[in-house]
Amino acid sequence: MQKFLTIFTFFLCAAFQVQAQNILQYNMSIGDSYTIEQEATQDIIQTMDGADHEMKNTILGEYVFEVISVTDSTFVMNFHFKSLLFKTESGIYGTLMDIDTNREAEEDDIEANIFKGLLNNDLQIVVYKTGNIKTLTGTDAIIDSMLEKAGIEDDFTKNIAKKGLEKEFGDESMKESMIQMLYLFSDEPVSKGSKWETSFNGDLKGSTTYSLQEYSTEEIKLVGDGPIELNTVNEDVTMILSGTQNVIATCDTETGFMKNVTIEQTATGVTKTKQWGTVEVPTTINSTITFKRI
Repeated sequence: MQKFLTIFTFFLCAAFQVQAQNILQYNMSIGDSYTIEQEATQDIIQTMDGADHEMKNTILGEYVFEVISVTDSTFVMNFHFKSLLFKTESGIYGTLMDIDTNREAEEDDIEANIFKGLLNNDLQIVVYKTGNIKTLTGTDAIIDSMLEKAGIEDDFTKNIAKKGLEKEFGDESMKESMIQMLYLFSDEPVSKGSKWETSFNGDLKGSTTYSLQEYSTEEIKLVGDGPIELNTVNEDVTMILSGTQNVIATCDTETGFMKNVTIEQTATGVTKTKQWGTVEVPTTINSTITFKRI
C-alpha cells in the first residue's frame, strides 16, 4: 500500500509539473490586424564646464501589423506607419525639431516632408513564433518615397540624403529596432519563474533576460532586464554609452501579441563631436518607451 501511494504521488507531481509548463509563442491567423501606439521620451544630460545641458527627445507613433501568411514556423506580416511625431527640445536652445505628420507641411520644410514619406508604405516582416525576426524587406520603397516627398532634385544632395536614410531606415536597422518590440518568447516550454534570454543589435544593442511572472487564459505577463550599449558614430557626433534596461510586457494568451510593453533604460558614457575636438562630454540618457495595442 505504501509503495502504491509513493508511485501515485510521483505521477501526481509529474502531472502537475507538466501542466505547469506553458508554451509561450505567437499564434496568429491570416487577416489578424494590430494597431500599436508608441510613446518614447528620452532625457539627455550632458555636463560641460561643470554645468548640465539638458535635452529631451519625444517620439509618438501609430503602427499597423497585418498577418498575410502563416507557415509551420513563421508568420508573414505587413507593417506600416500611420502617423509619427518627432520633437527635440534643448534647455539652452529651445525647440530644435518639431515634426508631426498629422500636420500640413510647408513645401520647403524638407524634414517634415521626408517623414511624411514613411507613412502608409508597407514593409514585409517574417517573424518566428518566438517573435525573433527572420527577415524584414521593403525599406527601399520607403526611402524612395521619403526622398520623393522631400522634393530633392539635385542628384548629389539626393545621394547624400539617401545614404543617411539607409543607415537609419534600412532593412537591417528597422529589423533590429522591431526585434526589441516583438522578440519576447522562449524556444522552450516555460513555467512561472523560468528565465530565458533574447538579444538585439544595431546602434543600440543588448540582451534581455525574461521571466514568466503570470500566466492565465487571458494574458501573459513577463518581466525582464539586461545590459545595453549605445554606439552611434557619424561624421559630426559620436556617442558611446552603456547601461541597463527593465521591461514589463503583457501579451494576449491566445495570439501571443502584445497588449502593452514598457521599457525603462538608463545609459551613461561620453559624447564627442568635431566641434569639441578631443573633448569627451559626460552624457547620461534616461529613456521610457511604451507600446500599447489600441
